Amino acid sequence: MRNDAVRIGIRLGPFWVSSSGRRRRRKGKTYTATAGDWRCHHAHRTPEAARECAARNGPRRGPSPAYLAEVERRTAELEAERQRAIEERPIREAQAIEADLQRLRTELENEPPAPRKQTFQSTIRFADGTEYSCEHEHRTQTAATECAKRMAREKSRELGLDPPTFTYRQE
Repeated sequence: MRNDAVRIGIRLGPFWVSSSGRRRRRKGKTYTATAGDWRCHHAHRTPEAARECAARNGPRRGPSPAYLAEVERRTAELEAERQRAIEERPIREAQAIEADLQRLRTELENEPPAPRKQTFQSTIRFADGTEYSCEHEHRTQTAATECAKRMAREKSRELGLDPPTFTYRQE
């Protein structure tokens, strides 16, 4: 049963008024309008409202030639500026690299020399009074001694001398 709605009735003397309780909009005539090839799709209550809507929302005119010329001019300016920036970029990068190199040169020139690590060298004194100094920079005194002994054996074999005496020099 589709009549589930409640009906309300009022009796006023000889008159009887009843309502279903639902508000229904009165379906009336609606108007639309056209502007050129464009048709307003709204449902307006009056023809004037339809014409105003068509005039307001109708087909848009294209941009003016002056506006198009201004847009073209600005686009050309931006493109020229972009090209100029692209061409200048390697120059700016080379200048930045040169400035960094100059800064590093200045820092290196002004920087005090790094302290040398402690190294050991040995001197070989042969029995005849001749000396031979090791030019190596050894990290330990033991390494310097071993180097000196090895050179002493080699020199004494070459010259046919007695084994030399050793002295150490620390730097």
